[in-house]
Amino acid sequence: MEDSLIEKEQIADIRKNLQELPQSYKMIASLYYGESMPIKEIAKIVKLPQGTVKSRLYKIRGMLRKGLED
Repeated sequence: MEDSLIEKEQIADIRKNLQELPQSYKMIASLYYGESMPIKEIAKIVKLPQGTVKSRLYKIRGMLRKGLED
């Protein structure tokens, strides 16, 4: 039961941190993590090179990690 409570708190923290991302990062995070869309497809949708999408995903992970550590 305690594990379930901790997991729910972590999920709430992740959602909060996702909402605080810059708008251009939110869409990429939503498509990649929420829709499980491949990077190639995301790049077409947001009209950015695949390398840029990859680097933004890297930055998003860092922002989320930092937000969870705080």
